[in-house]
Amino acid sequence: IREYCQWETFNATCSSNEIIFMKVANYGRMRFGRCVKENHGNIGCSSNVLPQLDRKCSGRHTCQLVIPDPMLHNIHPCPKELVPYLEASYICLPGLKVSQISGYLASATPVEDGIGTRQCPWILHANSGQRINLTLYAFGTAQRHLEDADGGELMEPIDECGSDIIITDSGRTRSISACGQLVRRRLIYMSDGFELEVYFENSNPRQ
Repeated sequence: IREYCQWETFNATCSSNEIIFMKVANYGRMRFGRCVKENHGNIGCSSNVLPQLDRKCSGRHTCQLVIPDPMLHNIHPCPKELVPYLEASYICLPGLKVSQISGYLASATPVEDGIGTRQCPWILHANSGQRINLTLYAFGTAQRHLEDADGGELMEPIDECGSDIIITDSGRTRSISACGQLVRRRLIYMSDGFELEVYFENSNPRQ
């Protein structure tokens, strides 16, 4: 995990055939280190901002965040006079190739190069007798930070992603929403046959 102090830039970059997968993202004054050198109190105040970094970075080839970022600064878990920092880590995951038995389809890809759209869907093949398992990593679920009556922190989901997964299996087509869940990883489909057609579709015309 690396620290990103005020006015520094978090820069995540993967190759053209890989996608970013955020592993850790915290914002605040977690501990003494490169960004916090003196004790002004409130060491340990922090918020998990993985959902925010997921929305901005996960599933893409590259992303950049300058600290302080307005999206994170609105959360600011520490007293306002203290300067928070970001600690984050990510890995690059390989995109799906025809020769692989498993891989990752990124919903950001259709926006960038048109692959995975209705006009150019993914066709997934397995051997005869095998089935295809689709697991969703939901990076687009936003959360609003609120305070309860006792000053504690609450998380309220905001459905903003507006994305559907369209699956055609053995001639039958169904739509599965990629939104409205606070669960980051969930099994969404097990095929009946050994071939699937899959693409992403924007269910919100305003986006």
